Amino acid sequence: MATRRFDPAQLARKGRALALDLADLAGDLPDLIRVVALRLRQGRLSADIELKGLDGIGADIRWAARRVAVAIVTAASRSASRRA
Repeated sequence: MATRRFDPAQLARKGRALALDLADLAGDLPDLIRVVALRLRQGRLSADIELKGLDGIGADIRWAARRVAVAIVTAASRSASRRA
């Protein structure tokens, strides 16, 4: 498997394919930049961003918020009982 992975002919094919992909991207780049700049000027640029793993973070934040709320209520009740 390692010999096939590092086979010079295989590496050359992969390198050629990568070079062609990069050349296509470089050819499309000026048009892409022009479109993005135009949309920025028109205020019509939008982005769809998906952040994976935020559900778990949200649950952690909710848990921490509950703990903070309990701590605040406890501290307030102790403070009130000392004043009375």
